[in-house]
Amino acid sequence: MFVSTLFYSIETPQVVVKAMYRFLIVGSLFISGCSVLQPVEKPIEKTCPVLVEKVCPVCVQNTCPAIVKQVVKTPKKTRGVLDLPVIGELEDVIVHPSNLRFEARIDTGAKSTSIHAENIQLIEREGKRFVRFSLLDKKNNKLVQLERRFRRKVIIKQQDGDNELRYVVTLWITLGKTKDEIEVTLTDRSVYNYEVLVGRNLLTDRAIVDVSLRHTLRN
Repeated sequence: MFVSTLFYSIETPQVVVKAMYRFLIVGSLFISGCSVLQPVEKPIEKTCPVLVEKVCPVCVQNTCPAIVKQVVKTPKKTRGVLDLPVIGELEDVIVHPSNLRFEARIDTGAKSTSIHAENIQLIEREGKRFVRFSLLDKKNNKLVQLERRFRRKVIIKQQDGDNELRYVVTLWITLGKTKDEIEVTLTDRSVYNYEVLVGRNLLTDRAIVDVSLRHTLRN
């Protein structure tokens, strides 16, 4: 192969020619590659600023206050060394054997127990004395007649200063879980609010009275 110069022709070896061709091809690829591989300018993304929501201090809901439970003190059902039941100033009692229920007033100042009775009579049968009397059954508003052995007579001083003669008999009375046969005086208690007045002969060593309570027992 001959290469022309300005002055004369020079015979060039074929190897040199091939090298020159390769150089030209590589150079052209490099130049075109630079144009192809040129980084493409990305469009600038515009990001909106994050808006912080302002909270109105007046509109903020207050947290709920803690709920405080009211502690209610329950009165003790028993007290004292003997662990006696605590009863109120008013309790229900049951009179046996007729099972008559009465609302009774509890009075620690009274020595004995008294009950309202009608048609009170002292009778004698077979040489023994009995007291016949009637108690009012409020369920059907009828009188229930009873006869009990006569025990004795007592004189009770009234609040107005007068003395009253009463017959004494024994009756079985239930107060709460206590059932005892005690002496009871028979009298007219129609002027009082309660037919039965429970005295110390049913309360001693059996119950402790708290006058601030009422109807604590379940018969």
